[in-house]
Amino acid sequence: MSSSAPATVPGHNGSGLYRIGEVSRIANVKAFVLRYWEGEFPMLQPVKDDSGHRLYRQEEAVSLNVCIEYLQCLSQSQFPKSN
Repeated sequence: MSSSAPATVPGHNGSGLYRIGEVSRIANVKAFVLRYWEGEFPMLQPVKDDSGHRLYRQEEAVSLNVCIEYLQCLSQSQFPKSN
């Protein structure tokens, strides 16, 4: 990836941080799946606020899209569509 401006994520609220519900809606993935993927994908390491809520940085939200694309490609290669 180039070192140009980072990709943007729809729905960004300007703070630079996203709560898990926002990321869940953007990625169309349930929140419990995101929590599970934190253990599977080392680039997904949200910080936690004082209340313990996960806060994802924009880079992690973009990385999540890469993870989703990877998993979709993987599932398509393992389970080819039958004619």
